Amino acid sequence: MLADSFALNPSLKIFILQGLTQVNAWILSGLFAMTLDTVLWAAVSRAKGLAMPQFLAISSSTGIHGLLEVLTWKPGDRGQVSHRLWAVGR
Repeated sequence: MLADSFALNPSLKIFILQGLTQVNAWILSGLFAMTLDTVLWAAVSRAKGLAMPQFLAISSSTGIHGLLEVLTWKPGDRGQVSHRLWAVGR
């Protein structure tokens, strides 16, 4: 009986598909954030360490305004521009 109503009601199919899409987007965003946090702490714990602009660009606690601010920072003494790449990528 449930299968018959599901087969005949296309709006129900769209509703279920939209709900599954939302759940999938939520799971993928969480996976992306966890991956960046892992990359962040792996980079910080290296012997060479990580520059502050790169740390802020990768960190999930940096908001959109912080990322825009990091984009405007000039490269440091070592001439690193990778903090801008991380900020744009995030």
